[in-house]
Amino acid sequence: MKLIRGLIRIAFAIIVMIVLGNGVLPQPVCAQSLAISGSFYRHHFQMLPGESFSTPDVYIVVFNHDEKDMTVRLTTTSPPGVEIHLDETQFTLPARSNRSLAVGVSVSEETTPGDYTISISVDILPDEIGGIAIIGAAEQRAKLTVFGEAGRVHISVVTPDGKPFQSKVHVYQKLEGALSPAGYSETGQFSSRLVPGEYMVQAFFGEYEVAKEEFALAAGEEKHITLVARTVFILGFSPAPSYDEATGRISAVRTVYTIRNIYQPLQDVRTMLRVELEGSPLESVEIMSLPTLDIGNTSGTYTYVPSVGWQTGIYSFRIELLSQDTLYAVSPMEEIAVKAGMAGTTRWVLIAALGAVLLAAGIIMWRRRRR
Repeated sequence: MKLIRGLIRIAFAIIVMIVLGNGVLPQPVCAQSLAISGSFYRHHFQMLPGESFSTPDVYIVVFNHDEKDMTVRLTTTSPPGVEIHLDETQFTLPARSNRSLAVGVSVSEETTPGDYTISISVDILPDEIGGIAIIGAAEQRAKLTVFGEAGRVHISVVTPDGKPFQSKVHVYQKLEGALSPAGYSETGQFSSRLVPGEYMVQAFFGEYEVAKEEFALAAGEEKHITLVARTVFILGFSPAPSYDEATGRISAVRTVYTIRNIYQPLQDVRTMLRVELEGSPLESVEIMSLPTLDIGNTSGTYTYVPSVGWQTGIYSFRIELLSQDTLYAVSPMEEIAVKAGMAGTTRWVLIAALGAVLLAAGIIMWRRRRR
């Protein structure tokens, strides 16, 4: 009997090994090997029936922390009428690697307005060759609010001379002190229904932010916004005063600047130095003239002396760049305080003070000798 029981146990073990695959028992993969991160869980989706949402600002990242490759599966959970869109739902992750996936959401016309929770989970698929079994999974959840009322916004990005400008447009809603992605376009044009609220739109050309504006949208409102792209930047503008060595009075202001053109060559370019005194316009001076401003950096310097001489007060300086009399760029305003007819530096004040001390000492010594 003992022999028969032993044979039965051996046969049962062999059957189990065959069923589980290749005669090898499954090797568990610890849950820490798989992880999911990204911005999906931080985003509060605020949408309307019939609306679709997709932006590179909302995404997930799946991590494989294990020393072996693994095949993972993504599963979405959402209420009726709501779909979560992923470019891939099953793929192989090499060891010690990760993959980022953009997340899109669409809401059908029949979806009932209200508050919902949507989620994305990832788990490990068993390896038919290696016998890896599923041990755990990772999940991210996000809030979804479906509204019953909306406004509509139309956004266009144009060049300073009014021509369409292709750029990446990011629309954000202001929620609880943070910016939440609300829309995206790569054409320089954006048109969509949005829930009522406060928004900010940014336009990018490559790495450069070329336009930004904030706006409010009310229920039933239709708003048209035109953003003028800044394609020329004035960098490093730094006016510095020069002083007369003999008198210590200010003699000139030397300006240094760099013009960066990021989009296309401009024709008939003039660079103007605008000068104000105590907030009132004083004069404008052309400091550079070019038949063509090419793409890239162009540097320049200019030494400024007022045509009417220096006066006491606050001088303000800024540079403007025009192409065919259209304004393309304005530098920040820089200020210099001037005291006309007086020493322009602390050095001369110290020299005068030293002279007074020496004079007083001389008088005292002269009086003592007379005694």
